[in-house]
Amino acid sequence: MSGEHSSDIPVKEITELLDAVGQKVPKLISDLLGTLFSEQAGTQLGKSVGLFYRELVNNGIPETEALAMAKAYMSSLANALSSIGVRGGSKHEHGEDIEGCC
Repeated sequence: MSGEHSSDIPVKEITELLDAVGQKVPKLISDLLGTLFSEQAGTQLGKSVGLFYRELVNNGIPETEALAMAKAYMSSLANALSSIGVRGGSKHEHGEDIEGCC
C-alpha cells in the first residue's frame, strides 16, 4: 500500500526546499546574534536597566533594594536569551567576552 502513494511525495521539491533552508538559516542565526550583541543593543539594554532602576528609586524603593531588583531584571533578560539558545561566554562583534555579564 505504501508503494501506491510514493509518487505523491514531491521529493525533488522537498530536497530543494531543505537545501534553500540550509543555506539561509545559518546566516539568519549569525545576523540575529550580531544584532543581540551589537553596540547599539548593549546601549539600549543599559538604558533599559538604568531606567528601570531610576523608576524604582523615584517611586520610593530603597537604592539597595532597587539595585537588587535591577540585577534580577538583567538576569531575567540573560535567562531569556539563554532559553532561545544564546549562551554566556560568547563573544560579541568586538571579540570581547560577555560571559557573566549579568
